[in-house]
Amino acid sequence: MASNSSTPLGIALGCNNSSQIWVFLSSDGQNYDIAYGTSGTKSLETNKDYWVKLAFNGSSYKVSISEDGINFIEDLTIESSSPVFSPDTSLILGTHHGNNLSTNAKIYLKDTYLKVNDEMFWKLEYKIPKWVKK
Repeated sequence: MASNSSTPLGIALGCNNSSQIWVFLSSDGQNYDIAYGTSGTKSLETNKDYWVKLAFNGSSYKVSISEDGINFIEDLTIESSSPVFSPDTSLILGTHHGNNLSTNAKIYLKDTYLKVNDEMFWKLEYKIPKWVKK
């Protein structure tokens, strides 16, 4: 359960070989001690958009999936009151460099945000560039 990376661990979210969401969670930044490849039940289809939410309510982590961005269905619950490690480094969104966490998924930053205690913590202010013909 230890990391082979020099990057501190926190949250890793991806898909397993059965196309199900799986979660790795670390409380100390060194080991995935809260969850290590814990899988959901819904098999995701290729070439289809999904919205994925990971929420922590103080006693459990919940992963929910939506096909329309509005109606979410809970797919996975991990019982733990331990908060994830929060390094004093940059937020990284994307694929892990290890083969076991790689995916062909895309992250649409326009719709990505983080909330803490139901208040917006981080949201990308996305603006469509204005092109002017010269």
